[in-house]
Amino acid sequence: MAVERHARTFVPEETSASTLATALTLLSALLLTFGLVALFMVRNHSWTDSVMATLPFPVPRATLAADPALVPQMHLGDLRAWDATLADQTHALITEAAVTNDALVSVRRIMVTAEARIDGHTVAMQTAACGKSVSNRLLRRIGRDELAALREIDPPGPVRPGERLPCQLAFTGIAPGVKEVVLRIASVEPFPGHPARAFDQE
Repeated sequence: MAVERHARTFVPEETSASTLATALTLLSALLLTFGLVALFMVRNHSWTDSVMATLPFPVPRATLAADPALVPQMHLGDLRAWDATLADQTHALITEAAVTNDALVSVRRIMVTAEARIDGHTVAMQTAACGKSVSNRLLRRIGRDELAALREIDPPGPVRPGERLPCQLAFTGIAPGVKEVVLRIASVEPFPGHPARAFDQE
């Protein structure tokens, strides 16, 4: 029995001008939306930082308002560390330092990163804003959760040129035996609306 085969021919449709115009319109709208979002992120650092804080970045959280040129102009001194026991019997490694603003402008939100090391290996890392410290007496009366809540309080106002600010970081939940703590300044923000730089003339 013979099988009759029928050949079918398909002619591709040509791209119409309306389809091309639609694609260009969508691309223009996408670029405009991206530009507006980028402009809003640059103008509103607080909102941008809150969004970035929720992203799972493997590095310590920083702010887009930070100025890398100010970091070398901050001076860390009076470094010390000791072991403490909180009210809930949690072991804590407390690290303190003082940062001096050697810049010619007022700054705020000085972020310090500390690394706890054992035999040269980093076992814990902590990043916190300077300006908040807890006394030894209060450390013995609060627990781990209360200490974390105190760390969330916004630091004080601007740090003027030449002023010092205390820095305190607490490692909780790590085993005793840390012999080395390395501190470094992670980021610094210039204070908004600070006056122009002033130079002494003799």
